[in-house]
Amino acid sequence: MKLFPTEVGITELRGIISIIMDNGGKISLPQLSDEAEEDIDKLLPLLEAGSLLGLMKIKGANVALTEKGKGLNLENLAKILSNALAKIEPFKTAMKILKEKGPLTTRDLVRSLRKMRVKIYTDEALDIEAVRKLMLRWGVRSKMFSYDYNTDTWSLPS
Repeated sequence: MKLFPTEVGITELRGIISIIMDNGGKISLPQLSDEAEEDIDKLLPLLEAGSLLGLMKIKGANVALTEKGKGLNLENLAKILSNALAKIEPFKTAMKILKEKGPLTTRDLVRSLRKMRVKIYTDEALDIEAVRKLMLRWGVRSKMFSYDYNTDTWSLPS
């Protein structure tokens, strides 16, 4: 099972996409590293996220945007991301769990995810923080999930 990288943010990914767009929609990894002023090891999770979301393809040492990646903008960002994330773990299973059980705290959601063999780390406490971070960064931003900060509770939007 392929899990979404935990250390990637939407703004960072949009920055990488912008650099690739500025280079005609394709670029080599060394050139991308230079232009982004990032080491390759920091770029790889961003590229993995972009690939999982269907926004780019990586072949050897080259990265090219897909049509979806070329068409990404602020108006369609939430829709494109939510459609893609709905097929990627842990978002896919979290949606299923919340649909079946209703609102859950992060701890209960992670316990349900782990019962369904969706875990990021071997330690539950680390998973709680990772899932919270991922779902806030990606799930709330893409309007897939609603979050109540006061109760640490997740639900599907009405």
